[in-house]
Amino acid sequence: MISQTDNLPLILICGPNPAWQKTLVFDEFRPCEVNRARECDFRASGKGVNFARAVRTWSLARPVVHQFSGGANGGALTAWLKAEGIEFVNRGIAGSTRCCTTVLCGKTASMTELIEPSPSVTAAFWTRSRTPRRWRSAERSRKARSKASTPN
Repeated sequence: MISQTDNLPLILICGPNPAWQKTLVFDEFRPCEVNRARECDFRASGKGVNFARAVRTWSLARPVVHQFSGGANGGALTAWLKAEGIEFVNRGIAGSTRCCTTVLCGKTASMTELIEPSPSVTAAFWTRSRTPRRWRSAERSRKARSKASTPN
């Protein structure tokens, strides 16, 4: 999902371990008891995705996240990125993208993070995925368009 229309410089972001983020808000969270959340929110997350959001606020570059994802969580993550307009190149993996759950307690203003294990990506798979052809061709096209539109 790389845009061919934007002439901003491309920033390629390596985000190999994205997360499907769930946030649960409790009036009071009590460990070792049944707790009912007041609010529940889901969104795409992970360092690469969050950095892409920050880069977009600068309006000086076009971020593209290179990530690995799979399973239902990976499907939800990529759908969210498309809806949010964050460009990405996804490499499908056999395992399911991790889900991270943030637990917020209103009474104590505390936060607890629960992180699922991440699927493994082999060194060989990583090496084959480092420089996607689509990035190289998209960047060459952008440079050619930029050169063609530059007055002599």
